[in-house]
Amino acid sequence: MENKPQFHPAPDFIRTVAILLVVLLHTSTNYPMLYGEIDSIWVQIGNIISVPTRTAVPLFFIISGWLLLQKERESYGVFFKKRFLRLIPPFLFYLSFYYLWQIMYQGKQFTIRVILSEILNGRLYVHFWFVYAIIGLYLLVPVLRDLVHHGKRETQLYILALWVLSVSILPLLDNVFGLEINPPNVFYLTGYIGFFLMGYVLRDVTLNKKQITWVLGILVLCFALMAGLTAWLSAYHGTFFNYFYGYLNPLNVAASAAMFLLLKSIPFVSLYARFPRLQNRIKFLSAISYGVYLIHPLFILMVERGLLGFKVTAQRTAPWVGIPLLFGVSLALSVVLVAILRKIPGLKYFAT
Repeated sequence: MENKPQFHPAPDFIRTVAILLVVLLHTSTNYPMLYGEIDSIWVQIGNIISVPTRTAVPLFFIISGWLLLQKERESYGVFFKKRFLRLIPPFLFYLSFYYLWQIMYQGKQFTIRVILSEILNGRLYVHFWFVYAIIGLYLLVPVLRDLVHHGKRETQLYILALWVLSVSILPLLDNVFGLEINPPNVFYLTGYIGFFLMGYVLRDVTLNKKQITWVLGILVLCFALMAGLTAWLSAYHGTFFNYFYGYLNPLNVAASAAMFLLLKSIPFVSLYARFPRLQNRIKFLSAISYGVYLIHPLFILMVERGLLGFKVTAQRTAPWVGIPLLFGVSLALSVVLVAILRKIPGLKYFAT
């Protein structure tokens, strides 16, 4: 008998938080990256704001693992048709906006051969890497389903431990402590598969009030260490030290798990009873999150180039003005565009 996942309001809420954090990531990270080029106060404010956003992409992976791995029996054809039809057409649709941008504002010309080569080789705008990563994880879902439904929990935890050691601990020893360890020559359990598996392992965990306090403390400590170590090591090396901005560093792995558990443990029944309109807004933002993810960097670029009548850049705008303004404008325009596209007959499927 097939296991049917039960409805839970948390995925929509977590997905909404994740997309907001993604937009904030892309509107705040330029400040710390300009270490040594702009005022140090601006750098540190950007650093403090940017650090929590590193949990955004892991949250997307964790949610996907939570939802997709629960289902035990589903034919390969049905699964891949359902998932890739939701993933690939919107990706190609929004990608066309970026090619139009390059043609109209950068004077570039493209042949079909060049476009196909760039798509197949991933030589696109930087945020599109997520699409390629999630495709890889989708290809592994049938294997992971066998593991979680027919394997022991100890095996799942063992694989998670190996993953953390491989993608977090060994690179930490290499990047921070300079021990020159090359993980592939030791062993390498690669990529974001651990976040995917983490979503399933933590699926039934709901924190009580005491546990929420402890996990919240862990989350704050992780963020403080990430921001503090980034500032200290940047000063030590004389240039921006970006290791703790990586999604797979140990502190961010722990922070992402903590963030997931905290958001999942929100008392949604009482929350939505108190704010009845909130649930529909959360559902709407969750439903368009993929489209917002794909299109929002283009609006950020337009603001940075001054194409909307004003210009905001990390070089010239203080972060307490630039980050909220860039975040608000790019998010609002992305939401409005996707919402409009979804209302046009025949485009809802592509606009997502």
